[in-house]
Amino acid sequence: MTFQLPNTRPVTSSEQVTFHCKRCGACCRHLRESVPLNTLDAYRLAKYLRGRGEQIDCMDDIFSRYTEPVLLHESGFTVFMLKTAGTDDTCIFLKDNRCTIQQAKPTACRLYPFAVEPAPDGG
Repeated sequence: MTFQLPNTRPVTSSEQVTFHCKRCGACCRHLRESVPLNTLDAYRLAKYLRGRGEQIDCMDDIFSRYTEPVLLHESGFTVFMLKTAGTDDTCIFLKDNRCTIQQAKPTACRLYPFAVEPAPDGG
């Protein structure tokens, strides 16, 4: 199974890439089952949202409210992906074309437009 985020293409480590954010919010749309939330991401998000007054008691609150489990492999391995909303599968944290969790955004968003995946040989 090849996993590739929308609006991305493979590049090599020696390739020079020019990217300028237009602040249009396009990278936050059409994301259904595309933005994984790892435990460090969930921790950052919990801490950030608590600081904004949201009732977050534990990491399970983050996973149950803001993510959905997605089967990654038929062996039963699942990952948690950010929930989306609307007909264009927009990130639930995008409001008025701005990220409402900018300071605590997930790793996948921090790396955009880059993504890292294992090589076919496992490297």
